Parts: sequence; structure tokens; C-alpha cells
Amino acid sequence: MALDASARQYLAALTDQVHALGRDEEPRLARQRLTRARDQYRDVYAEARMRLPERVLDLVAGLGHDLGPVYGMVRRLDDGVPRAGDSPEAVRESIDELWGRLRRARRGIRTEPGVHGADPGR
Repeated sequence: MALDASARQYLAALTDQVHALGRDEEPRLARQRLTRARDQYRDVYAEARMRLPERVLDLVAGLGHDLGPVYGMVRRLDDGVPRAGDSPEAVRESIDELWGRLRRARRGIRTEPGVHGADPGR
């Protein structure tokens, strides 16, 4: 549950940061929230790696790996030094894809035998 919650917070913070880039206001608070959400996700994922079975980790491993490049793109846009292909729209598309992957991973985890609270009938 903590892994799912922290991934959702991370994705929401990425989204907030992209929205802050398009507004004429100081994005400092969104930037701080993003940093906290990223750090929290890293901590929770590290703990999950020690506690969850490999078959469950396989469902979420790619998600964590792919959050990094999106974070990097957001930071480059925020710092005013984008690379080719960096844009708010590219970030939004990546975030949308990651939300879908998180939903699929959550469904897979729920149906995984031996996972507390799993309900294979759902």
C-alpha cells in the first residue's frame, strides 16, 4: 500500500510541477513537494525491495525506473535548460502513461497469490 501511495504522490507532484511551469507564479512550493515525493518514493521502494516477493516487485520495477527520466525532464524545464524533446506536453504524455502502468501494476499485485488483501475475484 505504501508503495502505491508514494507512487501516486510522486506522479501528482510531477503533474503539479508541470502546471506550475505554465503559471506566472513562484514554483518553489511545487518544487519542494516534488522533491519530498521523490525522496519518499525512493525510501518506500527501497523498503519494498527488502519485503516484497520478486514476482510482485517485477510488476512495479519498471515504473520506478521510468519515473527518473520524467523527473529529469521536469527539472530541466523548470531550470530553463530543456533538451531536444523536452516539453510540458511530453511530460504530460509520460505521466499519463505512468498512471496507466501504476493502475495495471496495482491490479496485478491485488491478484498475486500470497499478497495480503489480494482478491483474485476482482
